[in-house]
Amino acid sequence: MELVAPWKALPEVIEPFYPMAGRGRRPYPLESSLRVRLMQNRLALLEDNDLAEDIFKRVSAHLARKGLLLKRGSIVDATIIAAPSSTNNAGGERDPALH
Repeated sequence: MELVAPWKALPEVIEPFYPMAGRGRRPYPLESSLRVRLMQNRLALLEDNDLAEDIFKRVSAHLARKGLLLKRGSIVDATIIAAPSSTNNAGGERDPALH
């Protein structure tokens, strides 16, 4: 992966659209997020060939021999966006049906 991706050029393309720190939790560093996303795409090829489970088991066993633990998980994007309030009706009043 290090050899095939133009790591120095990619952040400048993505940075204008990447979330900035402000309200809420600080976003992951841009380069880290990009690397994770590219690895997800690459690992999809392993899933297509039913190789991911075997690789996970082998990496887990290798880490266990070193006293480390690997668990499954998910990366969740919790980006906060502006949205209109759902508690007001068309007249701008609190909708009694929502109580």
